[in-house]
Amino acid sequence: MRDFPRVSCVAAIVGLTACGSAGEIATEASDSRLITLRVSELASTEGDPSAPFGTINDMLEVQPGVIAVADDVLHCVHAWTVESGRVRRLARRGPGPGEVETPMQLARRPGGGFALYDIGHSGILLYGPDLQHVRSVLGIGLISNTKDLMVLPDGSFVLAGGRLSDPRHLHRYTSDGERVEAWGEPPATLTEKTAQIQAAGGALRLLANGGFLFSFGAPLRVIRFPAGAGLQEGEIVTEDLELRPEPTDDELVRPGSRPGSRAFQWWFDRSSGILVLDDSSLLNVVTRHYQGDSVWDLYDPEGNRLARTVVDRAYYVHDLAHDGTIVAHYRDAETDEKVAVVLRLELARGD
Repeated sequence: MRDFPRVSCVAAIVGLTACGSAGEIATEASDSRLITLRVSELASTEGDPSAPFGTINDMLEVQPGVIAVADDVLHCVHAWTVESGRVRRLARRGPGPGEVETPMQLARRPGGGFALYDIGHSGILLYGPDLQHVRSVLGIGLISNTKDLMVLPDGSFVLAGGRLSDPRHLHRYTSDGERVEAWGEPPATLTEKTAQIQAAGGALRLLANGGFLFSFGAPLRVIRFPAGAGLQEGEIVTEDLELRPEPTDDELVRPGSRPGSRAFQWWFDRSSGILVLDDSSLLNVVTRHYQGDSVWDLYDPEGNRLARTVVDRAYYVHDLAHDGTIVAHYRDAETDEKVAVVLRLELARGD
């Protein structure tokens, strides 16, 4: 067993691994291949008074070295230039074209630019490669506790999260905003409507062939959807119900501060990011806010786990940048500061 340092964490893993307590790795030798994972911070806004994020809902590299940050507390989208550290307003609050109200999720558009799901405007705002507003698709409706957004090659949208009238995990809309299908019933372990709606969704990742991956927030289960097949023909790539089992009512909804009230646990353990690396291997990150750590799993394209390490910081993973670095954030446990970071993931393969 090994204790990991706070930021730069290393785990030597042979074959499959089992996760111990926070900051520890148990290793089971099952073959001769050794994979070492190292996660380290390259850039951070920690302690920077010029980067006063009210919250960080999502992050996306919108130009090389420029990262958009969706902030619904300050009602804006920030642009963080990593090299200089400068943070400016990319989209401000307002009712006008390109202005935002409650920005939640970001996604790349085919051909460049990005899309933004804005709950306050009940729509998806589209921006071009020059980061200027192109058009808005309104009438999307409310996706509560949205986990992710994706733009498919045909211009249609997929939102991950539960609607108040439909607690399924995924909802697909045409490029004009018509909802055409939904997928993923709530698990049988959830019976309270609040828990069903708020726990729905997870992390999305578009694949080069036009298909996509969906990693449930909970449990740890990754689904692959083929290109052009909609939401009905997904197949399980991998799952681990021991690390992150099906959620339950008692886990997600607990007694509130007022007698007889119930409060949803917004920061429940969940998969926050699924990435496809240059060698086609898959990286899934489970963020455990209350334990203050995150579990990083590496899989081959078929879903066989190659490595697991626990990083002693609860990173929420958002994007893979053009240079292979990882865009993420965390909440400081002492100050509650929302900190944007760029991470390096190093993989060392040997005998």
